[in-house]
Amino acid sequence: MMAKPVFLILTDSVALPRKHSDGVVLWNDTYVARLKDSCPDYDIVSVSIGGASITDLANQINYYKILNPKIVLLHCGIVDAAPRAFGRIELAVIKKLKLFRLTKPFVRFLRKYRSHHYASLGVFEDVLLKIKRDLNAERFYTLSILPSCNEYEQLMYGITESIENYNKVLKKHTEYIDLNQIPREGIVHDFHHINSIGHEYIFQQLQTRIFE
Repeated sequence: MMAKPVFLILTDSVALPRKHSDGVVLWNDTYVARLKDSCPDYDIVSVSIGGASITDLANQINYYKILNPKIVLLHCGIVDAAPRAFGRIELAVIKKLKLFRLTKPFVRFLRKYRSHHYASLGVFEDVLLKIKRDLNAERFYTLSILPSCNEYEQLMYGITESIENYNKVLKKHTEYIDLNQIPREGIVHDFHHINSIGHEYIFQQLQTRIFE
């Protein structure tokens, strides 16, 4: 019996089941689970890491490139695109020294005027190209970072422009699936995770773009 072609899915926490303020997303509700049920001709391998930057996902590639995936879907970017007050090392120091109470009043100011990113736009592009090159799949898709809104911009100054810039990199180098028309009710209160409505929308987009 011939082995099935491999469809590799690399994501951050957006693709995972989760509780949210209005309910819960079960595993069977996720677009990854739906794809596994609806695509019996592929061996679908999914790698999802909560809080992962694109660099975190790239660090997993050596474990999976031996699978020689025919199709790759990369779904990440918000962790890198979000303007931040502190870098990861700085946060580790703050946590170790228990300085959260002292630093909290300055977070919004620093996020606005420092605008640190876990992966700068240039690094993001370089790592994306490395993932694409190392996996060498016939088809390499990305899902866009979810669109911003006024409330998200007020909470995190600069997020709208940043999302647009990081999405331009994804669109430039991959078979890009734009989620700009996702129903607003499919995005939960934190503005970057999705509920079952959002998962259903993404599943339908993937079905249309990849399998029809």
